[in-house]
Amino acid sequence: MYENTGNLIAISSVFGWVMPSLIRSNASNAIALTTAMDIENTLQKFWELENVQSNKKLEPEDDQVEKHFLATHSRDENGSMSLNFHSTRKVLNSEKLYRELLNDSNRWTDDYNKTSSCGHSTYTLCGSISIWDTCVRAQYPTRTNEKHRNYQKIVWREDPSDPIKHFQLCTVTYGTSCAPFLAVRVLEQLAVDHQDEYPNASKILLEDFYVDDVLTGSNHEDELRRNRDELIQLMSCANLELGKWVSNTSFIQTDDTNAQSSPVKVLGLYWDPGRDILTYNIGLAANPDCTKRQVLSDGSRIFYPLGLLAPIVIQFKIIFQKLWLLNLDWDDPLPSKLADTWLKWRADLDTLQKFRLPRFVVNDVDNIELHGFSDASTKAYAAVVYSRVTNDDGSISVSLVAAKTRVAPLKQQSLPRLELCAAFLLSQLIRSISSGLRHKNISLFAWSDSSIVLSWLFYAPAQLKTFVGNRTSEILDTLPRKAWWHVDSKSNPADCASRGLMAADLIDFHLWWNGPLWLRDKDQYLVKLNDSRFGLSLSDKRIQGEVKSNCLATVAVASQVHPLDELIVRASSWLKLVHIVAYVKRFIQRTQNPTCDGASKALTFEEIKAARIICIKHAQHCFHEDYQLLLAKKPLRNRSQLVKLTPMIDENDLLRVGERLHQSQLSREAKHPVLLPKTHRISKLILKHEHRVNLHPGVSSLFVIVRQRFWLLGARNLIRRITHDCLCCFRQRHHTAQQQMADLPSVRVTQALPFVNTGCDYAGPILLKDAKVRKTRISKGYICLFVCMVTSAIYLELVTDLTTETFLAALRRFISLRGKCSKIYSDNGTNFIGAKRALNEMEDLLASQRHKDIVTSTEADDGTQWVLIPPRAPHWRGKWESAVRCVKLHLRRVTGNSTLTFEQMRTLLAQDNYLSPAHFLIGRPITTVPDHDLSHIPVGRLGYWQGIQAMLQGFWKKWHQEYLTTLQQRPNWTTSTPNLSIGDVVLVKESNTPPASWHIARVMETYPGKDNLVRAVKLKTSTGEMTRPIA
Repeated sequence: MYENTGNLIAISSVFGWVMPSLIRSNASNAIALTTAMDIENTLQKFWELENVQSNKKLEPEDDQVEKHFLATHSRDENGSMSLNFHSTRKVLNSEKLYRELLNDSNRWTDDYNKTSSCGHSTYTLCGSISIWDTCVRAQYPTRTNEKHRNYQKIVWREDPSDPIKHFQLCTVTYGTSCAPFLAVRVLEQLAVDHQDEYPNASKILLEDFYVDDVLTGSNHEDELRRNRDELIQLMSCANLELGKWVSNTSFIQTDDTNAQSSPVKVLGLYWDPGRDILTYNIGLAANPDCTKRQVLSDGSRIFYPLGLLAPIVIQFKIIFQKLWLLNLDWDDPLPSKLADTWLKWRADLDTLQKFRLPRFVVNDVDNIELHGFSDASTKAYAAVVYSRVTNDDGSISVSLVAAKTRVAPLKQQSLPRLELCAAFLLSQLIRSISSGLRHKNISLFAWSDSSIVLSWLFYAPAQLKTFVGNRTSEILDTLPRKAWWHVDSKSNPADCASRGLMAADLIDFHLWWNGPLWLRDKDQYLVKLNDSRFGLSLSDKRIQGEVKSNCLATVAVASQVHPLDELIVRASSWLKLVHIVAYVKRFIQRTQNPTCDGASKALTFEEIKAARIICIKHAQHCFHEDYQLLLAKKPLRNRSQLVKLTPMIDENDLLRVGERLHQSQLSREAKHPVLLPKTHRISKLILKHEHRVNLHPGVSSLFVIVRQRFWLLGARNLIRRITHDCLCCFRQRHHTAQQQMADLPSVRVTQALPFVNTGCDYAGPILLKDAKVRKTRISKGYICLFVCMVTSAIYLELVTDLTTETFLAALRRFISLRGKCSKIYSDNGTNFIGAKRALNEMEDLLASQRHKDIVTSTEADDGTQWVLIPPRAPHWRGKWESAVRCVKLHLRRVTGNSTLTFEQMRTLLAQDNYLSPAHFLIGRPITTVPDHDLSHIPVGRLGYWQGIQAMLQGFWKKWHQEYLTTLQQRPNWTTSTPNLSIGDVVLVKESNTPPASWHIARVMETYPGKDNLVRAVKLKTSTGEMTRPIA
């Protein structure tokens, strides 16, 4: 059915009559969504960890494009390149673009006239495909194949009344997606085609071009002039022309007379060719909108290809990462605190107009040193590289070359791992810089203030876990172990880049722009290299934590590590270390002089003394700089740790405290004690030795003893740590752990039926006789006590022994009278444990399919849950312990010294129930005489049962209002203490044994309560595992 007036069509289908219509699809939504995802992925790379991967290979699409270019490009008679388009698919809304062109025709008139007059477009008839591109100016006079020009057209008319004209673009048009690639690829192909004819220009074309800008130079004007002329000739071979020449020399002819004196913008930097310096000029709009869009816009204006402003930009990255975590929309306002931080950083950027940095870095010398520094903080990590050049006159020049920063990842990493990421970033930066310099002899030095990272680098990468192993492998491929050195944090210029600096502070920050002062001083530089040898702390937990458990903890130690370092780490005591060194020294002497007397096997006093001197000298290597100054008879620096001690060098070349007590009557050792550093392991071994041989004195006593011969820097703190870690002292200064009294469990403060939650325990033994006759046999008996956790009702059973079978029989009698229990609480008695095991076996039987087939569906499974408290924790069972005390008290009052038979004792126990379920079942105790029968009174009968219910409700009301509130106070342990943690070493207190015989245990697992306070732990001792309360 057709209706011509409305252009409607009705079609008969299986669904009935349907009316189809056109649906206009709009592909712009999908394009916008894809673009947004690309922006988000790009921004998240700020804080994502770098990927460690092998050499990147071309993707199949890239390889296909390269093959297409090589197969289709050609040169015309003028030398210009002629290119073919690579086929692709793109969906466009041509009608919409066509209408926009008509509305904006005046805007493109001048550009069209320029394009048409230059021969970059020709008038043609309208073809079958209409493609519009928003830029009509050709980037280079690089022609397109005549067969493909029909795919690149302009639809144009200067006036709406004019007919539409179609123009073909004859050249590669700037703004198309392929233009950047073709612009660079054409220049590369030009260099390859003429590299034999113009070798220098071809090299410049391949290495010094950035899209359409060339940045090159030379140390000699003649060479630069030849390179310029050769480059002009090479470009003319492809009908290309270079313009806008700018140079810091006068012989280069420029297109603009002011270009030699005014700054020009080169790759985002402003270069003043007259003074040959780099400057920054960041134009930010006033009164910005405090939105995420504006923050990103302002941050992207700082273009720093060499990372010169890294300490400033890292602050922007940190701010943007915080902003990203808030998950705001692009135009949502920033939180006030974050907005204030950003506005302060933004306003400070105006001071960058004072920024001045010399462009020239490296002289024309044979040897150059690159010194790289890395550092990390919890927020970011950074790397910076400096060049160090010794000039012909002997002066040393140090210049900032480049820097790079990254924000710490969102997934929190340890600080040593971030330090390793910084070292990896440094290795990549040094590799990039060294490959770009045109010097043959480049010495590489890498500096880090992390001893842990430097220790990881001395492991084989296969011995380390994946994260650390992959990065150390990549680092060592670029920088060998011998290139890595240790630097103190104060001299590390990468520190400010990892933490951030404001622009006003960075401009005058000498450490960032010129590196450490000792890089410029030859003598200090050599001292620093000698002092930067570090010892490997292989036993450090932070190092061993990244070592695979199935690998041996051995490393290949380079020559810069002293042979004594590993021996000191492995020696367990000061005497062992001294004796080993003495024996090694004796072996060396006898090897060099075989004729010496070798009869004596025991070490002599002179040999032990010489070994001590060797070990102490090695420890004093930490004072190397002060030692060298004392040898040269120069004053110590004010920042030296020894300047207040006026040190001196004795006849054995040992550093000792100076002459202030020279007039005292003290011994020479006490007047001039040997100086020792506080961080060296030898200092710790000496302190442990003195602590042991002097029978474990306290901190003050050991301090006085040690000062008689040694002067340790920071001795008191080190002594306090040594005595605290001493096992013998730890045993004697024990104190029982305790924790705040726990809240009452829910079973004690929640209304429930009697004996639903029950605690059980044993009392006794008690003496029982077999019969009421003289000289009868006396046997032992026990009272099994069941206490209601809510009402404190007591049920007593008399049993003859403590076996599991007897207890199960008592439990059955209890359940027969009082009903099943939901939970039963007890301690860890063997009979209770056996009962719990038996109940578990019964539960397994009840759960079996065979039992379910036999037992009728009317029977319910036993749902009793048994709860065992930790062993040796009487305060955990206070409810039934109190009941046991009351029962014993009444039995002593009633029986005195009499011995009862089994029947008499059982009868007595049946009467000794303080608060029984009868109070809740019949409204009175069992011993109460019943009231008269009033059932013949009709009205009174109803009142009687109402009275019984009122009594029951009144009991629970009093239980809530009077009894429950009395449990509010904590009689003991009123304050909380720090929790025990997994891995803590503790002493297991045993009753009636001295502390010296108590077991040492390690906490394997903790059991925190609902208030997150630990009151029970699982321990591992030399004999096994156990669970104990902490108090």
